[in-house]
Amino acid sequence: EAMSKVSVQVRMNREHEIFLVLFHHQMLNILLDEVGDQNEKDLVLAVHPYLHAYFTHGLISRRMRWYFNYKRWVSIVKDTSMAIMEYKFLNKEGEEIQLT
Repeated sequence: EAMSKVSVQVRMNREHEIFLVLFHHQMLNILLDEVGDQNEKDLVLAVHPYLHAYFTHGLISRRMRWYFNYKRWVSIVKDTSMAIMEYKFLNKEGEEIQLT
């Protein structure tokens, strides 16, 4: 019984990791293609707290890697009202940036 719990946990971790990697690439594509074209200087990404931790965890976080690769800082804020697959790009005034 203990082994089945461990294997389920490992499977869950792999599924979450695959989800996060796919979500990460989707965020980068949107950031570069759509939001970058709108000449918004200060970008804020509002995400579920779980994703906030994923993007900001560690000394060289995924957000920091975005900055190194694309020379654009993105502030990331937690929004507990959002589902895990939801996200919003906001400008510095807190207004939602409409994606095309």
